[in-house]
Amino acid sequence: MNIALKYTLRVWQTAVFVAPVFILMLSIVPSEGASDAFFIYLIGIVAGFIWSIPSFLFLAICAFIVSTSRISITSAKAWLTVAGLALSWLPFYMLDGVRFITDDDTSSLYFISIYAIVIVISIWMFRLETQANLHTSTN
Repeated sequence: MNIALKYTLRVWQTAVFVAPVFILMLSIVPSEGASDAFFIYLIGIVAGFIWSIPSFLFLAICAFIVSTSRISITSAKAWLTVAGLALSWLPFYMLDGVRFITDDDTSSLYFISIYAIVIVISIWMFRLETQANLHTSTN
């Protein structure tokens, strides 16, 4: 569990700290100016931290499952990518139904997409050990 937890913490921390930067760059700063950008960034970190705790726990369970299996790293990361995308979209869908997609206001799509992209990049960027990888490296 230690390997999976470290990996999940890296992915989660990257999403919590990096996604608000992209949200600021793409939507808030160009429209409202940069005067309150640092305060908005801090709010984004706190909100992202609090609201993503259930997703972090579920991703940690998924990472533990794939790290203890004998599948390749590519397959494990592909499964984690699916889980990461689902965990990015599912909470918004549960709260708002399909209205957040079909609504004229696309700002929620920006937030969701930015977090999803950061999570997917993080999943593929950080190193994950699986039983198959550990087994082949010890022989």
